[in-house]
Amino acid sequence: MDFWWRRRRFDVIVTSHILPVGTAAMMFRLLTGKPYDVILHGLDFDGAMSQFRKRVAAWLVLHFARRIFTNSQALAREVEAFSYRSCLVLYPCVSDELVEAADMVRREESAERQIKLLTVGRLVDRKGHIKVLQAMKDLPNVTYTVVGDGPLRNEIQRRSEDLGLTDRVTVLQHVSDGKLPELYATHDIFVMPTTKSSSDREGFGIVYIEASLFGLPTIATRQPGVDEAVIDRETGFLIEDDGESLMDALTSLSSDPSLRRSLGTNGRKRVLQMFTRQKTMRAFGDISVPPGEGEAGGLVSVVIPTYQHAKSIGRCIESVLAQTYPRIEVIVVDDGSTDETAEVLKFFTGRVRVLSQSNQGANPARNRGLAQAKGEFVIITDADVVMKPAMIDEFVAALKKHPKASYAYSSFRFGWKRFRGIPFDADRLRRLNFIHTTSLVRRADFPGFDDGMKRFQDWDVWLSMLEKGKVGVLVSGTWFRVLIDGTSRIGSSWLPSFVYKLPWKYFGWMPQRVRKYQSAREVIEQKHHV
Repeated sequence: MDFWWRRRRFDVIVTSHILPVGTAAMMFRLLTGKPYDVILHGLDFDGAMSQFRKRVAAWLVLHFARRIFTNSQALAREVEAFSYRSCLVLYPCVSDELVEAADMVRREESAERQIKLLTVGRLVDRKGHIKVLQAMKDLPNVTYTVVGDGPLRNEIQRRSEDLGLTDRVTVLQHVSDGKLPELYATHDIFVMPTTKSSSDREGFGIVYIEASLFGLPTIATRQPGVDEAVIDRETGFLIEDDGESLMDALTSLSSDPSLRRSLGTNGRKRVLQMFTRQKTMRAFGDISVPPGEGEAGGLVSVVIPTYQHAKSIGRCIESVLAQTYPRIEVIVVDDGSTDETAEVLKFFTGRVRVLSQSNQGANPARNRGLAQAKGEFVIITDADVVMKPAMIDEFVAALKKHPKASYAYSSFRFGWKRFRGIPFDADRLRRLNFIHTTSLVRRADFPGFDDGMKRFQDWDVWLSMLEKGKVGVLVSGTWFRVLIDGTSRIGSSWLPSFVYKLPWKYFGWMPQRVRKYQSAREVIEQKHHV
C-alpha cells in the first residue's frame, strides 16, 4: 500500500535511456498509469537499433511514451520514421556557470603570430585529432591544445613525435570545469573534424556550442546533427571529411582575424538566444497546461471532438503535445464513440481533459469543448488532423503581428493532396470556403458553432464572424495534414471541386453527394444571404 501511495507524489517519469530504463518506465506506466517521457541521443538510438529484439523493445517504449525528445532535428527525423511518433527537439544547453564565466572572462587575441587551436572531447578516433595533427605539418604558425582522455592518447603523443610537433602540441588529460573557461578564452579556433563510423557518431556536439559561447569560430565535419550546432559560414566552417577541406578551413581562419571575430561574435549571440538553460527548460516544460492553472493570457485551448476515430485520435493528440508553443491545454470531447477511442485516450491521462457525452454530432461536441476552454486563443480541430510541431507557434505569432485579425489559417494537406491557402478575401469567402476548421481563433471573437448545421460548419463560422467585421490572416506554409484511412468521415465524402460544377441537371441524374452538397450550400446561402 505504501508503494501505491508514494507513486502519487510525482506526475511523470523522465528517462534519458531508451533501453533498458525505458522498458522499466513502460512497465511502470502499464501497471500504474503514470506517463513517461523519453530523451534520446544518437548513440542511444543507434544501440537500440543494433538487434531485432532491441528494435522491438525500443518501438514499444516509444509507442507508449507520453513525449519523445531528441537532441537534434536530424535524430528526430530518424526516430519519427522508425516509431511513427512526433518528436520534440530539445537541444543540449550550456550551464549557467559557463555563461557566467563567459561574461567574466574576456577573449585574448594572440599577442604573437601563433594561432592557438583547441579540441575538447574524449580521445577516440572519430573525434579527428589525428587529422588536425596531419594538417599542422603545413601550418608552422599554429599550436594545438587537446583536452580530454581516452584510448587514443598514446597515439596522439606518438604521432606528434613522428611529425615533429611535440613543441606545438599539448595534451591535458584532466581539466576541471573551472579551468575550461580560461582555455576557451585563450585560444583562437575550436576544431573537431569528426568522422561517423558504423558504431559511433557525433549526434550534435555540445562542445561546439561551448566554444561559440566564448566567441571561438568552430570547424566541424558536415554531418546530420552537427550542422545544427555549427552554422556554415555564420558561426564556423562545416567541412567535408577529408584533409584538404580541413586545411582550407584552418588556413582561412588562421590568416583572417576579422573573419574569426565575425564568426565568433555570431556564434556567441546564437548560443545566448538558443542554448541557455532557460531556453531549454521552456521547451522541456509542460506543453499542456492542466485545467485551472495559470492565467488565460497566451494560453491556447485545443479542442478535439471525436467520434469513432480510435485509429487517428492518438496521432492527433501526440502532434498537439509535441508543439513548441509552451502554453497549451488539450480538451477532447468523446461524442459517444463505441470503438476503442476510450482505450486510446487512457494513454494520455493527466495530459488532456476528456469530456464524454452521448452521440449528439460534431457541432454540439465542439461547442461543449469551447465552453470549457480557458485560453486566450482556441483551435477546434478534427481527430484526424496531425499538426507540425511549430504550427501553433506560427499561428500565435501571426495574430500578434496582425492584431486586427480574429483568426489565423494556413495551407494543409488532405492525404496526398495539398490545399493551398488563399490570402484573406471577404468577397471570395462569401462565394466559397477556403479556410479549414483547424484555425487559431481569438476566443473573445469566436461565435461558436450552429448545432443545427450539418455541413459547411466551418464556412458558417467564418461567415458569421465576417458579418461582425471579423477577418482572418493567412500563415505561409503547410502546417497540418488530414489523415485518410478509409474510415475518415471527411475522407469518405471528398470529391474534386470540378465534380460539383458539372451541369448535372442536363444529365437527368445527380450523384447523392453532389445533391447533398448543393442542399447544404443552399442552407448557407439562405442564412448568410450570399
